[in-house]
Amino acid sequence: MIIRIFIISMLMCFPCWADVECDGTDDTIQISDSSSLALTSSWTYALWMKRTAIDNAVAESFVSHWNSTSAGRQILIYFTTGGNVNKIQVDIPFIANILTSTNEVDDTSLHHIAVTKSGNDWVIYVDGASDGSVTDATAQENSTAVLSICNDIVTPQFTSIIISEYSAWNIALSATEISQLYIGGLRRLPLQIQSSKLVLDLSLDDVPDGQNADGRTFRDLSGNGNDATGDDGANNTGMTGLAGRLTYQ
Repeated sequence: MIIRIFIISMLMCFPCWADVECDGTDDTIQISDSSSLALTSSWTYALWMKRTAIDNAVAESFVSHWNSTSAGRQILIYFTTGGNVNKIQVDIPFIANILTSTNEVDDTSLHHIAVTKSGNDWVIYVDGASDGSVTDATAQENSTAVLSICNDIVTPQFTSIIISEYSAWNIALSATEISQLYIGGLRRLPLQIQSSKLVLDLSLDDVPDGQNADGRTFRDLSGNGNDATGDDGANNTGMTGLAGRLTYQ
């Protein structure tokens, strides 16, 4: 009977997660650099996200791992401005603009975003489907800077976003595996896909609903010790733990 109640409650809230909100003003989540995050050959970044505000005049970053000096320009993934406004852009900063998504992500609905690289082949996925690809041999550099979420820490580009299940692998997941991440929509699902190659898995459910996430630790469940820390910036009001706000529309 208890098991039946548990299963029913889970189905009623599928998928229903705790998450964290960045206010787009001065919030960032930072992960100290480690050797496991030296993703320069084959890799995958993936996350669930919901934009809460859209600033067409400002680029908004959600994967930033690079130094402003040479030999440290690894990766920057962000929502574009200008002619390709609100598309997903993948850059090796100040070296090359690698890839832009075909479609815009210009709404405040829930989306699953993933970017993969396998050798010279780069692919952007939106909601489980390929949304742009390119073959580009431009080499990435290994950054020793922090990995920043919700902000490009070098040239501040803050993002208004609710975010959950932020993960990275040191392998390019296949199109089928990316589709499984999207269709499954389950808490902890990254732990079940290429788990030996998983280098970062932040469920981002560590802060209770309504509490401030400034200075709080977000645990890395991959086993690599890449825990993250919330930084609410000067205002200390916008970075908040949320419960069950990311659900299918």
